[in-house]
Amino acid sequence: MRKIAGLIVVVALLFTTVFSITAEATVTKHKSKDAEKFLWEELQKYDLSDQVRAGILGYYYRESQLKSDAIAGWPKRNKAKGVKDICAEFTKKIDKGLENGSTKKTFVKTVSVHYGGYGLGQWSEARYLSKYYDFVRERGGSIADAELQVEFTVKGIKANKKLWKQIKNEKDPYIVGKLIGFLYDGTKGIGAETIASYAKDYYKRLA
Repeated sequence: MRKIAGLIVVVALLFTTVFSITAEATVTKHKSKDAEKFLWEELQKYDLSDQVRAGILGYYYRESQLKSDAIAGWPKRNKAKGVKDICAEFTKKIDKGLENGSTKKTFVKTVSVHYGGYGLGQWSEARYLSKYYDFVRERGGSIADAELQVEFTVKGIKANKKLWKQIKNEKDPYIVGKLIGFLYDGTKGIGAETIASYAKDYYKRLA
């Protein structure tokens, strides 16, 4: 989704640890080389065509490089810290209050105002973040749980009747990626084209 000014991406971290775990919740770690395979297989649970699976993977890669606890930015006071530390610390802080819902306001406000997005899809809209937080509370786990993020993404796409109608039988993964990108990436055309290219590549390699 949308990126705010000041976005800093540390490329080296994008190819290291994927799917961090917190002390409070068990979330499987996956090496970066295994992340796409894990997500591809996870998406297979939801009766999706290979084209749609490739489109979602392209979306995830464009937004977070397949890192489920990724955050796009951080408050000025944390600039001295590395991205990896900030992602882990923020996730741990929010997870501590999941059981009673005490960290919902912090999660939504911090991500939507200070950060440019959270998770595989870099979600940044307050309403969407609120729904995701409630979803994790109901299901149990961590906000960084990749499986929960995949389930939440698929439910959201299928609930978008217009988008689902356009992509469910589409044979071209490039078109699927572009449609998903146009609706879910804040940069619209620029992000959609990039997602479409990644989708085409994922389809070629994994379908």
